[in-house]
Amino acid sequence: MKIALDPYMLRGLPFGEVCRIAAEIGFDAIELSPRPEFIPFFTHPRADRARVAEFRTALRETGLELSSVLPLYRWSSPDEDERLAGPLRRHPDELCLCLGGARGRVVALHAGTDPALPRRAAGTRAMSDARVGIGLVGAGRMGSIHARLVHGSVPGARLVGIADVNVEAGRRLSAQVVGPPVFGSIDALLETPDLDAVLIATSSSRHLEMIRLAASAGKEILCEKPIALTLADTDAAIDAAARAGVRLQVGFMRRWEPDYVRAKARLASGAYGRPMLFKSLQFDPEPPPLAFADPAVSGGIMIDMGIHEFDLARWLMADEVVEVHAFGSTYAHPGLATVGDVDSAVVNLRFASGATGSVELARNTTYGEDVRTEVLATNGSVWIGLLSATQGASSGGGTSGTFAVDALAPTIPRFERGLAAQLRGFVGAIVEDRPVEVTGADGRAAFGIAVAAGRSMREGRPVEVERD
Repeated sequence: MKIALDPYMLRGLPFGEVCRIAAEIGFDAIELSPRPEFIPFFTHPRADRARVAEFRTALRETGLELSSVLPLYRWSSPDEDERLAGPLRRHPDELCLCLGGARGRVVALHAGTDPALPRRAAGTRAMSDARVGIGLVGAGRMGSIHARLVHGSVPGARLVGIADVNVEAGRRLSAQVVGPPVFGSIDALLETPDLDAVLIATSSSRHLEMIRLAASAGKEILCEKPIALTLADTDAAIDAAARAGVRLQVGFMRRWEPDYVRAKARLASGAYGRPMLFKSLQFDPEPPPLAFADPAVSGGIMIDMGIHEFDLARWLMADEVVEVHAFGSTYAHPGLATVGDVDSAVVNLRFASGATGSVELARNTTYGEDVRTEVLATNGSVWIGLLSATQGASSGGGTSGTFAVDALAPTIPRFERGLAAQLRGFVGAIVEDRPVEVTGADGRAAFGIAVAAGRSMREGRPVEVERD
């Protein structure tokens, strides 16, 4: 059963309340009259973004579906007056777009007033291609990895554009992944047809700006850690996504890595008892360039490296870190001190339950990247990352005297499985219209620990973790 609504008739009424009443009465769909200020799934120069975000959220919460008849707007017109004219100009190329679910997927497409029109118009998604269109922002090291994985390891998605201020770097990356268009700014990328989501892999100092722009355009967001470089900016980014009614997933890829997933499942089963001691280390072969190591750009060792360990501490222990005491030094790479960073650090953790833990960070191994995690529980232990040939193990869990090892195929690069699974999880949340599994709140919590650890290291004393 469907109800027809005109946004102009609802002035002053909360869209969320209207949707909830419609759902309670028994309606399962809304037919919406097209208005330039209010098109939930298409950006228009005159759009009322706050009301659009409210309606998108209400659709997602109630499960109502939306259909609307929309004249195709000439976004590409070189005439600024024509592009900004409103209400929507009724050109002969009028089509009916039937939209299903809160995501706004095109499920039907019919020619309008001109019978000579083709069945598919430029800028609309073909019904046979329901893959999520992802735009990549940042063509550097992490961006290149993400682009390759979207192209080869995520069947439900396709790369529809790459944006980078270094256009040449973007073009080189594009050539490696079937040639999606390249743009010199995120603003240009956001105008790309079939763009559903944005993957942000720029420097950390630009994350807030990118999140705000993507959210204002109504695009789902997967952002590399950290969300931002201050708690205030982190909150601003989370708020921007919430107000726009879009998903914000944070790139903590180890939560998706099979070895860590198994460890989490083992601990959550209860067979190993209560987690009591967390231990994790991350050693890199060498430090990043000084320009990147600068805390103003990357956040420094606690945020750039430690944030992964702090997220694992919360996740695996199912507990919150409430206090840290950190120590750092610059032994192997004194140049890091000139930008206010260190090459090694140790962070002691105290959890709300009374459990304890430690995190070790370094940037000077002679044997490659070394990442290991261990949780000691009251009835057993789990390990991740023992030797180069093994990536996980467990002991106990009801069977004393046993030691089981999880082997990893040597041909698979470390954490690439987690990065691919992370992307598939993000795409799955969009397609299935459900929340993401690693939220902005998770990103903020881990960032808060990193901020406290950095302060503790600088001030030489224990520091409580800021919760709000």
